[in-house]
Amino acid sequence: MPKEFMSNAYYSLSIHIGKNRAYPIMKGSCKDLSAVLEYKRAWEEVIENGYLTDNFTVLADARLMGHMSLEVEQVHQKIQAYLLEKGMKTAAQLASLNDIANMQVARATQRSKIPITAFATVEEAENYLDKEIV
Repeated sequence: MPKEFMSNAYYSLSIHIGKNRAYPIMKGSCKDLSAVLEYKRAWEEVIENGYLTDNFTVLADARLMGHMSLEVEQVHQKIQAYLLEKGMKTAAQLASLNDIANMQVARATQRSKIPITAFATVEEAENYLDKEIV
């Protein structure tokens, strides 16, 4: 069962140590740089404290995410690059209901070269990631 590591008005981050998987949730239209920097610091703590190890996977839930400011989008891109550098194998995403947010996420993932696949349901995403860790 995932354990929540951090949460604020726009982000939460949970970790399932047994699956070596992170479960970030993005919600709302974040324009608050301090909120995304808190989220970035949480990722750094999770990695540096060994809660996730090499070849970890990520199931990102962006269904309730709105559009981001350019500064927030750039921090997301830095987080993605950091995760790749620290051993992330692949990610699955539940896409936002907001088209602008989806375009922003696509741009950030393209720039960071993060391997990510979109899914309609949590179950599909979990099944995909479970097969990836074999």
